Amino acid sequence: MMNTTTPSGSDTELDQIERLDAEPVNAAWKRKPLYEARKKIFPKRAEGGYRRFKWLVMLVTLGIYYITPWIRWDRGPYAPDQAVLLDIANRRFYLFFIEIWPQEFFFVAGLLVMAGFGLFLITSAVGRAWCGYTCPQTVWVDLFLVVERAIEGDRAQRMKLQDAPWTASKIFKRVSKHAIWIMIGVATGGAWIFYFADAPTLLVDFVTGHAAAVAYITVGILTATTYIFGGLMREQVCIYMCPWPRIQAAMLDENSLVVTYNDWRGEPRGRHAKKAAAQGLVQGDCVDCNACVAVCPMGIDIRDGQQLECITCALCIDACDNIMDKLDRPRGLISYAPGAHGRWRLRRCGQAFQLAHHLPPALAALHGCLVGGRSWPGLCAVVARPA
Repeated sequence: MMNTTTPSGSDTELDQIERLDAEPVNAAWKRKPLYEARKKIFPKRAEGGYRRFKWLVMLVTLGIYYITPWIRWDRGPYAPDQAVLLDIANRRFYLFFIEIWPQEFFFVAGLLVMAGFGLFLITSAVGRAWCGYTCPQTVWVDLFLVVERAIEGDRAQRMKLQDAPWTASKIFKRVSKHAIWIMIGVATGGAWIFYFADAPTLLVDFVTGHAAAVAYITVGILTATTYIFGGLMREQVCIYMCPWPRIQAAMLDENSLVVTYNDWRGEPRGRHAKKAAAQGLVQGDCVDCNACVAVCPMGIDIRDGQQLECITCALCIDACDNIMDKLDRPRGLISYAPGAHGRWRLRRCGQAFQLAHHLPPALAALHGCLVGGRSWPGLCAVVARPA
């Protein structure tokens, strides 16, 4: 359905909306051979509800990862008091009040299977929510970008610094940024090894040089991978290394929620509404400001439709909604929406939007019941089993 009304907002207001020089370097229609040199992406900082939610998820997930090894749990005498401990040497897994022995490892296998089914369920219902919010690659890239913006500035400043000659100021900023990235990598690797031994004891041994060689090797490997994946490769990991973008095609259907550009409302796009109206031309709500492209950490243009590279982080929704607010137009030009025959269908009636709501697909509901029905008995079996 095409937009047949004149968008609100004067040409003067449109002139105040900056058109960003943002190129979708990873767009499918311009994808180059695999071994072409990477074009660096400089995502602009987004502001809005989805960005705030991503900040919250990042803080929670990083907090869980770094703090969990230091939580104490009293199990009585002759038992470790670390809440979460993977004691490989003594062949015991401790998870708060749960203790798993080698012959009970099928419980862990069952847990991993249920986690996989849960991921399938989430993807079929709300798209790549895992990729956009809780995937370690996404979380650590967000953390690395926080450091990069704090030292080098936002998108325009970073692009200017990239093209600037190597001065003392540029060298200082680059060295500082990479040094902090390496420190984050060391902290990441250090937190990982604390899950496999008593954290306070291992920390002292590690700092004083008395830890086992495998501890130093593990920290070194995780430092390198965190630094390379989060700081240097970034979106390349998601596009070329991760299999999930290719698997997700089998998980999604026309009822799955995905980040969508509502072209029926936005097209034809343009920046001169009154001029177009005077010429009898129809113009959509999209003012072609490229704000959605500038904030995308994957370097795509969501207006080209669903793409392999999109991780549904929804930052383009925040960017577009901010532009619509400035132009006094309804939000939702870019939104979470299903396919052509989805549960939520947006229909335009004059200047009002009506939301037609339908029940979730029976398949997704059945999937959720099966996952929940299988998970709870397994958990109860672990907790209630005799000591």
